[in-house]
Amino acid sequence: AGDLPFLFKVLSIRKALSIQAHPDRALAQKLHRERPDVYKDPNHKPEMAVAVTAFEGFMGFRPVAEIVAFLASHAPFAAVVGVSAAAAFRRAVAEAHGDPSQIKSALRALFTALMVAPEDHVRACVRDLVALASARVASSASSESAAAASSPDSSPEAAVDALVIRLNSQFPGDVGVFCSFLLNLVRLGPGEAVFLAANEPHAYLSGDIVECMAASDNVVRSGLTPKYKDVDTLTSMLTYNYGSAESNKTQGVPWKQTRFSVLYNPPIEEFSVVLTRMPAGAEDEPQPGIDGPSVLVVAAGCGRLTWDAGAQQAPLHPGAVFYVGAGDAVTLKNTDETDLVIYRALCVVE
Repeated sequence: AGDLPFLFKVLSIRKALSIQAHPDRALAQKLHRERPDVYKDPNHKPEMAVAVTAFEGFMGFRPVAEIVAFLASHAPFAAVVGVSAAAAFRRAVAEAHGDPSQIKSALRALFTALMVAPEDHVRACVRDLVALASARVASSASSESAAAASSPDSSPEAAVDALVIRLNSQFPGDVGVFCSFLLNLVRLGPGEAVFLAANEPHAYLSGDIVECMAASDNVVRSGLTPKYKDVDTLTSMLTYNYGSAESNKTQGVPWKQTRFSVLYNPPIEEFSVVLTRMPAGAEDEPQPGIDGPSVLVVAAGCGRLTWDAGAQQAPLHPGAVFYVGAGDAVTLKNTDETDLVIYRALCVVE
């Protein structure tokens, strides 16, 4: 008896989700103790997303050289944080000579200046920013369309201009529009994954994903949302790690002795995710029992699930969900003419 140590979801993102971070255990306990009406439990909430379709999201802070360049190329970005804050950030980065602690301190000051900017000032700056981005997109329309400008092969400036316009259409005048200049824009293809540790800023922008996380509802938000924004907590809790978002990506590895399954195994104890993709006509795939609970979700295709040494079975179809108890071995069979695709969240109990 007891609760599962993880939450397992399938998300279809058509409108950007909030700029947010999840607290570590110590902070989660403090927030729950002080404000249980907002922070409902004392648990941390690291999470992983596996792309089902093409996916876009904000993940962690950009390399600081990119942020400095955006402050120069997009005047409304410098204006929203204040000319003095923008100048202080550029100066601090130049004088830090690569010292991470100094750069993180400067990044915290810049991000906080954005998040505490008065709403009227933010709306005016977003207006100016959208006008600038629209003009930049229009000026390049003779050689490439606005859609091409947001393609993976486009320049960072073109991609950000297109993103600014899109986010403002979803959340007009919102401070989160400016996070386009501060946070990495990550694109994943089907089967690629990212892991998000505690205290790291992120937002899911578009695409279909399977998401797994530690069992908690704790979310600290600051933009792209009509929900409660806890700016003071968010700006104080972040690690302010910066750099390429490639470090967030998690590679799948072959799972045990299976033929069609890969394991995404983040550096936490609460969960891992297995992706099984069985082609039409493939041999059955036995999956061994594990020392812990798991949940299977069928994403595509049809087939059959058997267990109890083949004595019991159930049909597999898109949307079907099964709980598999600790130690229970199962066998998957594809009975369709297309791939059978199944995501499985599991926890190995030590």
